[in-house]
Amino acid sequence: MSSNGSNDHVTEAARGGSDRGSIQWLRGVTLVTVILGAVGSIGLTLRAGRGSDSPLLKALFVVWVFSPFAALLLGVVKARRWPTFARVAVYGEALIVSGVALAIYGGVIPAPAGSPPAFRFLMVPLGSWALIATIAGAVVLIARGRARRGSGG
Repeated sequence: MSSNGSNDHVTEAARGGSDRGSIQWLRGVTLVTVILGAVGSIGLTLRAGRGSDSPLLKALFVVWVFSPFAALLLGVVKARRWPTFARVAVYGEALIVSGVALAIYGGVIPAPAGSPPAFRFLMVPLGSWALIATIAGAVVLIARGRARRGSGG
């Protein structure tokens, strides 16, 4: 680094490029993970419901199980223009929901003893929606706080 600080600009630009690259990489991994999570969750839902004679019930379960993944996919796509902290929060929750949902649906994380087979397929989407709403609310509050501080209010 020179005494006039000319390398500071180059170093900062390089660091910013690296951060953008890391965020883009995380976004790509998140998109793939959410898509695989959705497909896997739907497959496991259909497998669990193969004994059911009601196509309507199967369809309702598939829609319910898929719904948090649809919201997460929308969030990941929309987050491209959001502040970095918001993107990282959305990507992180999407990765967590996808992994935990597959682990629960696949039986890696067992359902509570004595619960009916449909329990996990009802409660995991509900819990996912609760987490999505909590993270979204926190991101909005943090962004508003930052905006107020930035505008001097």
